[in-house]
Amino acid sequence: MSAHAIVFGVPVALLGAGYYITLFMLAAASFIMFNGRLLTIASYATVFGLAASVWFVYVQAFVLNAFCLYCIISAVTTLLLFIMGVLYVLYYRKAHE
Repeated sequence: MSAHAIVFGVPVALLGAGYYITLFMLAAASFIMFNGRLLTIASYATVFGLAASVWFVYVQAFVLNAFCLYCIISAVTTLLLFIMGVLYVLYYRKAHE
């Protein structure tokens, strides 16, 4: 296992799973409770996921010189979530305030 697979003693995969679960729970709660504020929080949280993904893709490309298919799929998913979050904050949320 690479030293880059653990952050503050916690496996990166566990942090990623926690990130995706948190976004899912915020989005689900938003729709169940008809609370746009929770979806806005989820949208802003995608910034942290994107920053982490950029860092880990950098590590794969320039430090490890190896790519993990799951990691790349996760990075693309995070990028798509970030784009949807930006679109939500810029367009949908402002149109319904």
